Amino acid sequence: MFDHFVADAFGNLATELNGLQAAAIVADTSIPMLTSFTLNLDNNASVMLTFSKVVEVQNFMVGGYTLRSARTSDAVSLNLGMSRLLTTADSDVMEIVLLSDDLFPIQLDLDFGIIHSSASCREQPWIKLHCMANSLDLIPTTAALQAERIIPDETRPLLVSFTLDLGTGTLALTFSEVVNASSFDLELFVFQNAAFSPSESTTFTNTSSVQGGNSNTKTRFK
Repeated sequence: MFDHFVADAFGNLATELNGLQAAAIVADTSIPMLTSFTLNLDNNASVMLTFSKVVEVQNFMVGGYTLRSARTSDAVSLNLGMSRLLTTADSDVMEIVLLSDDLFPIQLDLDFGIIHSSASCREQPWIKLHCMANSLDLIPTTAALQAERIIPDETRPLLVSFTLDLGTGTLALTFSEVVNASSFDLELFVFQNAAFSPSESTTFTNTSSVQGGNSNTKTRFK
């Protein structure tokens, strides 16, 4: 330590020290609090949690968090227990990756869908903390924290596979994400006998119909 780091009232510089042990160390006993969060519904969907101080990643419980559509007890809710923690080191920011088991229910629910896609919605998603092994401040439903930012889903759905059942006359399509069944334009689907330069093709007739609600895997045509 430098010998001139401070001086007394007469201008005498402090004596140089090689080291001095603390007389006492007062432990930090304040409880970390969740101060804000960002909900990302686009590529690499995630929930970004920001705390008032650094929290231990080793003791972080993803299942302690629940997304809600409102602060009321009867609001639509989704526990994040099936998602995984992306953050690997102690930090004041924890990022939870939304796996399909958590993301698809959000996309399927009309309340969540409206909330996430419109900036003029009546309410925003909330988050509440059920328990964190008594290491974090509990947030009751009535005081759930409002999302600071919501990143909407702007990724176009992709048809990844389909199954054609000639016995029942149905076609099952599987998409990369939840799609709106009422938005299908059946006239745009074409069956052909080859991927390139087909010699035969056919389209849906006006008697074809969509069966089932919004989904990523259960949309069927007949």
